[in-house]
Order: sequence, then structure tokens, then C-alpha cells
Amino acid sequence: YNDLYPHQKVACGEIDELFTAGHTNVLSVLPTGAGKTLVKAEYARRCQEQDMFTHLLAHRDVLLSQISDALCMMGVYHNFICSAKTQRDITNANLAKHGNAFYEERSKISVVSSVTLRARLNSKQEHIAEQYALMCARVQFWLMDESHHLTVGSSWGICVEAYGNALGLGVTATPIRGDRKGLGDYADGYFSAMSVTTNMWELIKAGKLTPYKIFQPNESLDLSDVTVTAGGDYNNKQLANKVNKRKITGSAVAHYQRVLSNKRVITFGVDIEHCTAIAKQFNEAGIPSKCVSSKTPLAERNQALVDLKSGLLMNLVNCDLFGEGFDAPAVEGVIMLRPTQSYSLYKQQFGRMLRKAEGKTHGILLDHVGNTI
Repeated sequence: YNDLYPHQKVACGEIDELFTAGHTNVLSVLPTGAGKTLVKAEYARRCQEQDMFTHLLAHRDVLLSQISDALCMMGVYHNFICSAKTQRDITNANLAKHGNAFYEERSKISVVSSVTLRARLNSKQEHIAEQYALMCARVQFWLMDESHHLTVGSSWGICVEAYGNALGLGVTATPIRGDRKGLGDYADGYFSAMSVTTNMWELIKAGKLTPYKIFQPNESLDLSDVTVTAGGDYNNKQLANKVNKRKITGSAVAHYQRVLSNKRVITFGVDIEHCTAIAKQFNEAGIPSKCVSSKTPLAERNQALVDLKSGLLMNLVNCDLFGEGFDAPAVEGVIMLRPTQSYSLYKQQFGRMLRKAEGKTHGILLDHVGNTI
């Protein structure tokens, strides 16, 4: 607990007060870069001390890896519910970084892929479904990353409902959804109370996040005929046809060279094809770039981050992979080549450039698709 920043300690204090007041599912809102994963790890540490069955859930392996890394920093031994490959990649990375994987098969603390857990709870093999239903019934405390996804009927909801009477803590930087569903238990969600400890402006003033500059070229992009889905954002296929143009990417390359030359950036594209084309055009301009996606093996993604930090790569191009929960303090800029109607997605991507790093004075956003209008 003493290793937490003051705003993280305040968040824990507010969460504790809400649980003491009788709330069973609490949502903690902390801005991107505020260290939500360490807050979860602090509660996992407490659960380990109290010998409680605890699940820490996330829906992507990059998030599972970050949760496990935070548990290692807290000295919390844990096991996994995810694919064998993901578990192996994460424990190998932990061993290399910490000298100890902090993996214990019989630990009551589990890092859980919500995708894997849902599949096993719904397995057509009755013995597997029953095994995991009984396991979840023993859980006393659950913690969920990116909890704006948690609504009734969702895959995350299926997992939470299996926990019965367990206490729950969700964290998010963006407690809003494009489909306008509510996260409260009186609406479409599960939370009865919400803690909002601080905001991006306060953390910038306190020196915990970096200031920023925004550059938006005078380019018009007509998206009037692109369909908005039920989820509240643009149809990806139609969007890709609009923005996967050499002219748009070429403008981004030119502005990178003028504004961000020799600075490490993350670029957001629409889909893998679009991101591959973006990386190709940056590489052709002599800017070392790599396209990474959910289909890129975790070990390869981790190596790409190492290469970005060392300067072997200057640009990681992805389609939403490094939006939610991604921690990359080496990143000095963000290039937006993916239009979005979702304020939540925009804010998550925007926040990638705000984390502090040695020698970094501010983050820079190049918005080539009108998201900041």
C-alpha cells in the first residue's frame, strides 16, 4: 500500500468506504495513466493476506499480461484461467523481468481471461461447465479491467453472474458506452456505487501525467454515408474503405516528419489491412514501423514494445489493440487514422501519449481524421 501514489491511496480509501457502506459491486473511475492496474493489484494483495478466492478479469491477453506484471510487483502469487500459450508467454515474461514468475498453481488468486471463462462456463461438455460453475461459486472477490464493458447479457456479465454473492470491483477510465447502456444495477449493469477520485487535468497539474499538444491538418473526410452500428461507432468495413488511402497516410507521414521526427508513436488504424498499409508507407519513408494486432503472438508484441522503447521501432501501428489499458510510457505521440464516434475509444487512445517518461515534456496528437473536432 505504501508503494501507491497519493491519488491511488485516495481511490482505495473511497472504494473501502463504499464497501463498508454495504455496496457489493463498486466501480472506480480513474483516468488513463492513473495506475488502475496497481489499484487492482493492491486489492489482490489484500485478498492474498485474507486467503480469499479472487478472480482478476480482462478480455485481452495484453491486459492479462499487465495485470500479472502488477501482481508480480506486489509479490502476489497467482495462477491463470486462459489459454496455455498465453499463460506460458506471460510467465516467461515475468520471469525475465522480475526473476520470479510468481506463478502458483494452487493459489487462490487467479488472472482470468473473461473470454476463456465464458467459453468454459458455456461448454457443451457438462463436466467442464459444472467444474467452472463450482469454481466461480467459491470466488469471494472479483476485479475487472475496462469495466465499461460490463452489462447484463454480455460475455463479461455471464462471468460476473457466475460469482454469486462475491464482492466486485470494476475499474475504468471511461464509464460511458456508445450504445448508451448504463453501468448501474438499476439500468443495464451491475454496479451500485461509483468512485471518481481524480481527472486528467488534476494529474497533469500534479505532474503525474504529461501536458499535450494537438495538431489537426486541414483535411476533410466525408463520412456521411458510413453506417453507425448499434454499438454507437462506425461500421469498420465501410470505414476502412474511406480511410485506407495513400493520400491520407502520406499526409500523416509528412506531418510525423515535421512535428514528431525521431519520436516514438502509436498509430491507430481501422483494421489489420489498413494498419499493414500504414506501416508499409511509414517504412517506405524510412520510419521504422510495425503492424501489430490481436493476431500477433504476445511474445512478438512484447518484443515490439521493447524495440519501440529502445528506438529500433519508431511507430507501432494497430487496430484498437493498444487502446484500452495499454501502458507504454515510452510513447511520445499518437497518430489517429481511425475515425470514431465513440468518446470512450477516443479518450482511451488519446491517453496513450500522456504517461510520463524520462526526457518527455509533452505528448503530441496528430489527428488526421477529425476526431478532435
